[in-house]
Amino acid sequence: MDKVLAELDKALAELPSGLRLHIYRVRDEAVSMAARFQADVSQVEQASLAHDIARAYGEEELLTAAREWDIPIGPVEQRIPLLLHGPVGMEIARHRLGIRKEAVLKAIRWHSTGCQGLGLVGQIVFLADKLEPQKVRRRPFLARVHQLADGDLHSAILEFLREEMVDRLRKGDLIHPASLEMWNWLRMEMAKEH
Repeated sequence: MDKVLAELDKALAELPSGLRLHIYRVRDEAVSMAARFQADVSQVEQASLAHDIARAYGEEELLTAAREWDIPIGPVEQRIPLLLHGPVGMEIARHRLGIRKEAVLKAIRWHSTGCQGLGLVGQIVFLADKLEPQKVRRRPFLARVHQLADGDLHSAILEFLREEMVDRLRKGDLIHPASLEMWNWLRMEMAKEH
């Protein structure tokens, strides 16, 4: 086992068991997608195993860690500090787990909201986090997203974002600006392809 995976293994052992099981399900989904879309399996595995490393932190812990690492705290994160678990997790991965690959760090950072220009590793981890089996059982529309992901990663991400944003708008919830930017970017990328 390489050094990063050994460090990840130790860090994951300290997490609550339900969270740890979620992380392993995401890893399995992500590694399957990596093979399908010719992504670097090692990077996808590292990113998926580390994506929720800070998910068990409380709101104040996340805000404090974000300030310590100079992570920007926008108005949406101020209202929903849980969204900081990706950026904080990225810094934990960099400083405590020894992860250096930029694609892996970016995937951890943006796995909740997505962002414009997110690379293949990040897109796979973003979608795998949404498509792990427990979430698909709870949210029926995800079965359709999962089907799309069998052949077209961008279409699957767009379908997820569309459903998620419509649901948030219907409820009057906030939408993270990075998610809107990802939507617009992917729509424009797909228009170039046709």
